Amino acid sequence: MASAEKCDEVLELVIIGSGISGLCAAKTYQQLHPSTQYAILEAEKSLGGVWATDHIYPNLHTNNLSPFFEYSDFPASAAGLNIPSDKHIPGKAVNQYLTAYAKHFQLNQHVRYGQRVQSAEYKGKDGWLLTVASATPPGGTILRRVLAQKLIVGAGLCSRPKLPSFEHLGGSKFSAPIFHGRDMGNYAQSFERGNAVMVYGGTKMAWDAAYAYASEGVKVHWLMRKSGHGPCWMAPGKVTPLKLCKENLVMTRLLTWFSPCIWGGRPSWLEQWTRDALQRTWLGRKMVKGLFGAIQGDIGSHNNYDRCAETAKLRPWTDWMSVAGGQGVLSFERDIFGMVESGQIQIHIDEITELRNHDVHLQEAGPIHVDAMVCCTGWDHTPSIKFLPEGVEKHLGLPYFDPNFSIPDKATSAADEAITTALPILKHSPAAPVPRSNACAGSDTDRSPNQPYRLYRFMAPQAPYIHDRNIAFLGMQINFGVPLTVQIQALWIAAYFNHQLPSLEPNSPSALPTATATLPPDSEKPLLDSIDISTLDARIRYETLLHTEFCKLRFPWGFGARFPDFVFELVPYLDMLLTDLGLDAARKMQQENAGIWGWIRGTVREALEPYGKSDYVGLVEEWARKRETAAS
Repeated sequence: MASAEKCDEVLELVIIGSGISGLCAAKTYQQLHPSTQYAILEAEKSLGGVWATDHIYPNLHTNNLSPFFEYSDFPASAAGLNIPSDKHIPGKAVNQYLTAYAKHFQLNQHVRYGQRVQSAEYKGKDGWLLTVASATPPGGTILRRVLAQKLIVGAGLCSRPKLPSFEHLGGSKFSAPIFHGRDMGNYAQSFERGNAVMVYGGTKMAWDAAYAYASEGVKVHWLMRKSGHGPCWMAPGKVTPLKLCKENLVMTRLLTWFSPCIWGGRPSWLEQWTRDALQRTWLGRKMVKGLFGAIQGDIGSHNNYDRCAETAKLRPWTDWMSVAGGQGVLSFERDIFGMVESGQIQIHIDEITELRNHDVHLQEAGPIHVDAMVCCTGWDHTPSIKFLPEGVEKHLGLPYFDPNFSIPDKATSAADEAITTALPILKHSPAAPVPRSNACAGSDTDRSPNQPYRLYRFMAPQAPYIHDRNIAFLGMQINFGVPLTVQIQALWIAAYFNHQLPSLEPNSPSALPTATATLPPDSEKPLLDSIDISTLDARIRYETLLHTEFCKLRFPWGFGARFPDFVFELVPYLDMLLTDLGLDAARKMQQENAGIWGWIRGTVREALEPYGKSDYVGLVEEWARKRETAAS
């Protein structure tokens, strides 16, 4: 091995991150390949990722209700938790659950804390040479070089806080602490009753921060920029007049057919016919808009934005259908709108002009005296690792800077046209936000990445790197079913690493059928005229471009232009991965007996019964058995 002489250690597998994604990747790969020598490199002092001990603050809860935030093979009860199914999970309980998961599957012995991966250098089929900074007391650092024959980047999209720089506004003279919302747990003094804090941003984290401080008797000034995107959508846990759980709506196959989508598995005749009727006819599109409009109306009715002038400021600035991961759930025990109405939380739609001596000077409201400023300004979604050699990001499918960003290439334009022809409703989506003044002014450079993630199946690199089978990215999307999603992604990656995905093997008869992208021939033709898909590499580029462009067009006010971001499209996405693995995506149908009555029951259940963790129990074992049967 050419690179082994230049490194301190060689490992068969390295997983970066010990959050929801990284732990699941380790458990899955270890289950399939128990003799593998691997390590989980974690930069923090404890496991959990965004749910690590240091990142938990008072009144923090999940967006999901408890049944929807568990792995299918490890119930919360196994971690000693007994959370009612209609309750959101406290942050401390999530950390307890992940800690118990790591202990149960014997992952702890593989986790190395205080290990920050600075760079990953491509070494061909040998793997990736990692430069790892290891923390040493008191505050020192040593660098080690580790060769990872296979590498899973599982740190996700929320590992690097995006903290504004206010130097141009006098930030160094502010005197009060300025910190990211992730770090609220490290500023316990800011929660002292009688304090005043400025919460900056309109994200779900900003809602959480405002509620957390107000619940402790702290006066909250909540600032959202006039030049920003405004407050995010916040829905109750149960929506529609029937008070249905939001996760159940998202995971009901019939309702997923209402959402414009181009990916999936092998759709049944019923699904294909219904999708065509809903998406390609005038009446069908009216029904689609009617469903999403009804859900939006129910959210507005529940939140009652017009109860006073202050709560009216929390009304989102776009329609609900055009956002995905940029929305949240009202997981609070008390009425946050009541806190706004009472004046405990005061809303400002304004711009900062200066920071000085604990005073935040606003353009219209003037100076506001606070004891701390909490920036809920999101995350830097680009990888925290420097990939080498220089410029390799583009070829891997990672964000990079393109100086000709404003001029779409022919293939991208053709992909957009094909998608909007197949799904005409997307031609009339609300216009994407125009570039605005940067919330993190002073922190970006003129060459910050302006191209999105373009990973195959949102996990694997582009050709030719995809053929080495030695790097994958896990959890690089946002949706409402993260634990379930990363379970199936982790299995897909394990199969991908070991050349066990027939659709990616050049000589396989099932090598990447274009039908996986469910575009009708009439809309696909202009795209195929622009892109040659006669080779496997070309077909990989074709599907990747199609899927990533769809995210941009489907959710113009969400994150789709930067990375995969979806809601009702989750079940079709999982169907696509299961189809790649050679598993039956119609999980409910396969649970029924043979015969006409079994088929009828299965068809009804597939359409109307929400999918959940119970439908995917034992998936790894099922796939392994199928592999053994095929080999015998």
